[in-house]
Amino acid sequence: MRTIAIIILLLSAAFTANAQIQRQILGYTLGVSTRSVVVKGLENKGFDLEMVSNAANKGPVFYLVKGGVSFGGYIWDDVRIGFVNGKFDSIMCTTYLTEVQSSKLKNALQSKYNRYKTANTNPSSGVYDYNDKKTSAFLYIPSSGNTVLSYGDERLMNTETNSSSTNDL
Repeated sequence: MRTIAIIILLLSAAFTANAQIQRQILGYTLGVSTRSVVVKGLENKGFDLEMVSNAANKGPVFYLVKGGVSFGGYIWDDVRIGFVNGKFDSIMCTTYLTEVQSSKLKNALQSKYNRYKTANTNPSSGVYDYNDKKTSAFLYIPSSGNTVLSYGDERLMNTETNSSSTNDL
């Protein structure tokens, strides 16, 4: 009986560990990988990165990855990678997908992350939002076909939000 209880405990721990929202993106981990490692690594893989200027010179730092990025089975035309406090904070990918492609992507996310669906999810508006309290995943499928997929580290995104002062206005 004790052996069965240990097996059940190990299986449930393994399921819980694997059931969370993916944090490893393009070979780098949200909230862990540093800006220099991600930027140099992507450049070494042949990607052309351009820093997006930030007029206030504070808050998150973004890079635009040029040339298309393969992720999740699709080539994304517009990819922005964000960093907060020198850590890989977020990625936002945009590209034109057909209705069939968008539906396939939506179904894949729903099957993987449905237990993390948030109140912001609104299928009639093409919005699918997931959050496991460590990572957020967001899919937006507008009628125009320019699908948006993003992942973000919750801790860093909250740091980003809380880092602006009320004197910024």
